[in-house]
Amino acid sequence: MLKILIKKQIFQMYSSFFRNRKNGKKRSMISTIVAILAYVVLLVGCLGGMFAYMGDSLCVPLHKVGMDWMYMTIFASVALAFGIFGSVFNTFSSLYQAKDNDLLLSLPIEPKDIVLARLSGVYVLGAMFSGTVMIPGIIVYGIEAKPGVIPILCAISLYIIVSLFILVLSCMLGWLVAKIATKLKNRSFVTVIISLVFMGLYYFVYFRASEVLNQVAIKSMVYGEKIKGVAYPLYYIGTAGAGDLIALLVCTVLAVLLVCVTIVVMSKSFLTIATSQGGTVKVKYKRKEIKGKTVSQALFAKEMKRFTSSANYMLNCGLGTVMIVVAAGAMLIKGPSVIVVMNKLFKDEAGIIPVLFCLALCSIAGMNDITAPSITLEGKNIWIPQSLPVKPWQVLWAKLKVHLSLTMVPVLLCCISAIIVVKPNIMIGVWMIVLPLLYVLFTACFGLIANLFFPNLNWTTEIAAVKQNMVVLVSMLAGMFLSIGIIILYMAWLGEFVRGEIYLGGCTLVVFALDVCMIQWLRTKGSEMFKKIG
Repeated sequence: MLKILIKKQIFQMYSSFFRNRKNGKKRSMISTIVAILAYVVLLVGCLGGMFAYMGDSLCVPLHKVGMDWMYMTIFASVALAFGIFGSVFNTFSSLYQAKDNDLLLSLPIEPKDIVLARLSGVYVLGAMFSGTVMIPGIIVYGIEAKPGVIPILCAISLYIIVSLFILVLSCMLGWLVAKIATKLKNRSFVTVIISLVFMGLYYFVYFRASEVLNQVAIKSMVYGEKIKGVAYPLYYIGTAGAGDLIALLVCTVLAVLLVCVTIVVMSKSFLTIATSQGGTVKVKYKRKEIKGKTVSQALFAKEMKRFTSSANYMLNCGLGTVMIVVAAGAMLIKGPSVIVVMNKLFKDEAGIIPVLFCLALCSIAGMNDITAPSITLEGKNIWIPQSLPVKPWQVLWAKLKVHLSLTMVPVLLCCISAIIVVKPNIMIGVWMIVLPLLYVLFTACFGLIANLFFPNLNWTTEIAAVKQNMVVLVSMLAGMFLSIGIIILYMAWLGEFVRGEIYLGGCTLVVFALDVCMIQWLRTKGSEMFKKIG
């Protein structure tokens, strides 16, 4: 039974290669091969190539000074962090939130077998992510340092040990996330916040990585002594990967013991956490009046709740709200230095700078695509809004209002920041506020119209509706390319004949006209189309 469960778990992890998650249908052989090749190219070509370059930068300088252990320590540490990042959320979702937990628990199957099968998937995922770091590092180490057979075998063994440590730490963090989740009422916001923190750390490390690696290569002896003193376990792990057989044996025994303890603990706590409902809070009843809502308010509240209840929806379609606010702050901090550079670049055409900033604001305004999957997300329940005693336009307008309410205020902040930095004349300042806000309405209407023409109500997972949805990609690219086209048109041709404020005024009128036409279409033909979907 355990073998069957493990086979099922591994197949389920990679089922998207063989089955289309949008409609649940089996993929063709060609589609499967293309999907697998694309996945391999991403992992091996992009990520593996990046870490191979990192290894090539570090291997020779560290090997020359006899610090092969430090090379192994660096790669083991990066692989550990990368593996945990890639598998910790999978631990929580696959172990405690699996949809077939109730079914499996109702069968004559030991809970420990279910846990072992789930953990096999966590291990494979962690080993895959850590392998994209360790395997290129080991290959570069073998080519550049030529250490011999035993050190290479030790390095490969270290990779296996690191994958076991990843399993243990992922289970610990996944268990912690599960315990917290059982106490929370709204888990989606927690997921979004944690994801944003991880993204922020990723980009911080990414932009600092080159500087850190250069410092390590230059001051390897200094950092080596610090690691030996303050972080001796890291030194010990590095020596195990560099050929110290005793250190390798100790690390192997420790990893195996930790895995055994983890399996025992997870097996004992699995039933309690997997069967807990979570998010339920006992409250004392208090009599109070319930305020009624208008039709518009009720529909808006329903759409907003749909958005905020889904971490996938918020992260994939509403992340622009956060990015726009970040852009507003970055503009105030870095904007003056950018203005200095642009003044030198366009010294004969200084009037072009406010125009470029205004059109850049339009690109920023198109970062959200909340309306693009909003109809698709109704799924097979689309008959509910269609059967309500409301006009179809009221349903569509509620979807537009969610996009506008979450995007317009951040865009307005970004516009004010740009005006403070650029200091344009009054007319251009007006266009720098009005045009981006109208552009927000344009992208919202365009996404909704595109989804009306190409709805997909047969998706099997929510991620297929919000991330693997061609309408989302098309609406995002359309908003970006239109703003780029307006910039190119001005810089390549009209900039020589038309003043900046006149050009921006003309663009504002065009976008306003497009908004009016799209709103009118949604009120009439779009509403009729919505009634017939499904």
